Amino acid sequence: MPLGALPVPPCPSPVDPEYGLVKEKAVAIGGGPVYMAARQRRFIESLRGPAGEAVRVEGGVGSAPLDPGATGGSTIIDSYTVVYDGPDGAVRTTLYFDAYHFTAPRVPAGFTCGAPLAAVGVPPADPFRAGPQAAALAIELGPDIEVTPIPLVSGAGTHGALFDGFAVLALRARAAAEAGAPLDPDDPPRSPPLAPMTLLAHRITCGGVSVSPVTLELVGVQGPVSGDGEPVRGEALRALLPGVAVPDGSVGQTFAIGQPSAVRIGYDGDCDGEASVTLPVTAEPPRFGANAQPALPPGIDEAEPVVYLQAILGPEGRFGRPLYLGGPPTLVPAALEAVGAWRAQPLRVNGAPIVSPVVLQVVFR
Repeated sequence: MPLGALPVPPCPSPVDPEYGLVKEKAVAIGGGPVYMAARQRRFIESLRGPAGEAVRVEGGVGSAPLDPGATGGSTIIDSYTVVYDGPDGAVRTTLYFDAYHFTAPRVPAGFTCGAPLAAVGVPPADPFRAGPQAAALAIELGPDIEVTPIPLVSGAGTHGALFDGFAVLALRARAAAEAGAPLDPDDPPRSPPLAPMTLLAHRITCGGVSVSPVTLELVGVQGPVSGDGEPVRGEALRALLPGVAVPDGSVGQTFAIGQPSAVRIGYDGDCDGEASVTLPVTAEPPRFGANAQPALPPGIDEAEPVVYLQAILGPEGRFGRPLYLGGPPTLVPAALEAVGAWRAQPLRVNGAPIVSPVVLQVVFR
């Protein structure tokens, strides 16, 4: 069965007989707060008793802190009491899960499988970690990169642009560096608050008539979303997007939605018979291609030579600010070195390169 780029047995036995049965050796299921409950339940639903008995959860979930050491940092361990009906009655076992780290899952001693464990899959990036990662990368790269906004274009011309939170913070970082007060990547500013998306709408001309934007909306999966507060103009708008050439008559607004499917702009007059326009926002996912997997460093022999990292795929195609998720600590330095040389095609929205969090699987040869 494939687990990312790694072929694994459908029902792999544990290397350690205490795997998953004590909190210090919890199943590293990954996913963080957003995905952990579903991933833990899917793992449990894949288990069976030693004779194929159905396994059920008894009671709720417990949580306790654990410090596994310097490599992974402190973490939270979740615990479930699971039960199956054995020949001599109910058999209860406590299973422990670490949602903040990940390695290929195995079957705890005393259980077997009713479905391949690889179906749990490599976890998606944890958004609670990705936010600080992206902010740090924006401050680190901001003074040196050209920020490319998401263009909003129709047959009538360019209506404006979208700036995600990374782009806005990169603009702030450049302005701060030029003012001689550079921002600290490890201590991003908390004020003013950073919105997931900022919309800049221009005055446009069609049919020989100029019309100005007055209302702004983003369209998400649950319908239109209004902006935060009132739209801003003039110097307030230029302060919101430092260093951006803001045409006269433009309007800007921030939004608490990060992945819109469309933008709606209402104008103070008709443009080609319409007083508003809906502009699509389309995404093209990242393309990773073939990056060389590293060789095992001399003198290191690991039974499972795979390291998992969460990183930010930047607009230039490099992987920035990697965080350790799991795998042998002895291989982490070599994994970080390998990922530093990897390249990929970034996420593109309306053709513009946009940062995205990713989980990387570094499989050593």
